[in-house]
Amino acid sequence: MNAMRSLCLAATLSLCVMSSARSESAPSLQLLQHALDPNPTLQSYTASATLAVILHAPLPVRKTLHGTVYYRKPTRKVVFSNVPPALRSFSEFAASMPAYDEFVREYRITPDSDDGKSSTYLLLPNRQGRVVALNVRVGDESELIEEMLWTYVSNERLSVHPTYAKSDGFELLSSAAISAHFTGYNVDGTIGFSDYKLEVPVPI
Repeated sequence: MNAMRSLCLAATLSLCVMSSARSESAPSLQLLQHALDPNPTLQSYTASATLAVILHAPLPVRKTLHGTVYYRKPTRKVVFSNVPPALRSFSEFAASMPAYDEFVREYRITPDSDDGKSSTYLLLPNRQGRVVALNVRVGDESELIEEMLWTYVSNERLSVHPTYAKSDGFELLSSAAISAHFTGYNVDGTIGFSDYKLEVPVPI
């Protein structure tokens, strides 16, 4: 009986060690590459975009912008109509999501950690500029981006939390919560994507 208990204890400890090793292992760059291009066979699409924005100010400004998404691999462009000057920069942030190849060219990518649920990556720009660092978190099971956090000089920050929906075998963006905290400029917004038309001619 004692031998059986010892064997069970040893097996339990072994599983704990293996689990700990997995959770503390460095994530792979392949996971990040997949997360930044989850639909490698999708060549083009258009979609409708709606951006609900709150500009935090002594008199808060609430605005809903409507636009169209154009994607032709590897470029995605979101065009909003009737953007007020105070929200022009934020609408441009909401419209941008670089591809993996762009990240490789512009950043030094370092796998950071894997807690067993999410993998994190630290990206440092190759050239000195406004961006200090970019942190990316990817779901281990979903293999999709959960968060992107840009840190700028003066500790200014921009975060994006995307969500996805599967359609016709593709993982398509359904929404993204975006928060920008800059000196004298704080904006929160949610952009929603709908009415996708896949593999259509796109004028970009």
